[in-house]
Amino acid sequence: MERIVFFASLNTFFGKRLQLGYPEIFDDFQIFNKTLYVGVRSKLAFRLNPRADQARRRLLDNFDKWVDTELEEWEDNGPVWNEKWGVKLNWERENLLRKHDFTMRGRACSHVSFLYVMNLNSAPMTTWFLINIIQSPNLLSRFQAECQECLIPSSDGKLAFDLQTLKARPLVQGVWKESLRLGSASAVARVLAQDIELDGYMLKQGSVIFIPVQLLHYNNGIFPDPEAFDPDRWVFNEEDTSQSEMRQKQMAAHLRPFGGGNGICSGRFIAEDEVILAAATLLTKYDFYMQGQVQLNPRALGIMSPKDKVWVKIRAK
Repeated sequence: MERIVFFASLNTFFGKRLQLGYPEIFDDFQIFNKTLYVGVRSKLAFRLNPRADQARRRLLDNFDKWVDTELEEWEDNGPVWNEKWGVKLNWERENLLRKHDFTMRGRACSHVSFLYVMNLNSAPMTTWFLINIIQSPNLLSRFQAECQECLIPSSDGKLAFDLQTLKARPLVQGVWKESLRLGSASAVARVLAQDIELDGYMLKQGSVIFIPVQLLHYNNGIFPDPEAFDPDRWVFNEEDTSQSEMRQKQMAAHLRPFGGGNGICSGRFIAEDEVILAAATLLTKYDFYMQGQVQLNPRALGIMSPKDKVWVKIRAK
């Protein structure tokens, strides 16, 4: 599943050039990713692990080749994706980096970091999203019913969903938001633009502050029984509009897995599409049977992965 999510992200955002010229990219990325948690503040972890250091070098060398190419104009009415650059967002980033005289290696590092952030979270969240559903027979049947209602008839037998309709279903949104709430281990960093007094503490301009999102996500005053996975807490009663709207705003304000403000994750909507579509496809095609309980590993830079291997039985329907 990690491989599928990785290549879906790679080809969506970076086009077809990288995978075609660098078929080992997934294996190198896996080694790089596991070492980076230790080496995020230092290169020592890579120096002590020659295999990881070589994987890191190959990643950067291949991204050097990817950015070292002619940057044609992108027409305003052109498509949002092409095989050379992927989505227009990456073309725009590359264009901006060149205008500000970034070196080739600097541009390569920028794009590798974007690939890293995408896959740091998407694959673990897909796993966690599925686990939350299949651990509850009742939730599983409800989610599968939502998927069946959003199936698009196909003459060639391929599975297709009306994804926008499926995403908008209250239950699906509840599972998505509750999975984000319980699975996030990130800390948002901000630099203070001015002095500010907060709860009796004077914080100085230029200070770096961290906001551990779990403190927001486990706020008992906002999320009663915060450790429980309850997607129905996000499903509101339309008969009581004012109270429901106020509660919705409070919970939304305390759900910050993607950060906020100008620094909010630019790929959050694609991540949502990717995770929900993957889960809908798998749960429509297969029966899953969990073996044992799942505990998340708090050693994460974003979405937590299972602490130990997750064993499931899968049977085609």
